[in-house]
Amino acid sequence: MSSEDEAHEMVDATGTRRRLQALLANGHRAKDLVAALGVHTSCQRIIRSEKVSAVIRDCVTQLYGELENRLGPSDLARERYRGLGYLSPMWWDPDIIDDPDAEPAGIRVYMKIRVEDPQGGIRYRRVLVDVVTETRVERVARMHRLGLTVDQIAVRIGTRVRYVRRDLAELGVSHR
Repeated sequence: MSSEDEAHEMVDATGTRRRLQALLANGHRAKDLVAALGVHTSCQRIIRSEKVSAVIRDCVTQLYGELENRLGPSDLARERYRGLGYLSPMWWDPDIIDDPDAEPAGIRVYMKIRVEDPQGGIRYRRVLVDVVTETRVERVARMHRLGLTVDQIAVRIGTRVRYVRRDLAELGVSHR
């Protein structure tokens, strides 16, 4: 098979979907992601697809690698997509994100919050609350085994570097 044929080969979209959803849940705007990918399709179209081209899969994987440890600029996007049930990168291990049978490293918990609109009306909105079944020390150990740096681990789990260092010291692990 030529490299051009491989580029147009259709592959399972599970990992691509999860990566895009995770970036959106982290506050990256869909229009910025599409611009960075350089593709002529929307994020939602990719997310709804069962199969994607190998080119799109590879582009999304590369972009995810660059952005997974950074919060996006949009609180509105973060709230909207987490409300839709999209999971942030902290839920996915790199070695299982592409596996259609893999489960996220946590459980989904929704809560209703009361929201006032500008006209004074009140409505309720369902919001996803990140609840992870592992303890912080377990998560730090797992991410360290995956080769993440102390800074990357701190960003991923939303804590300070000093706490990650302390957790690694408790585990008797030297860190970088």
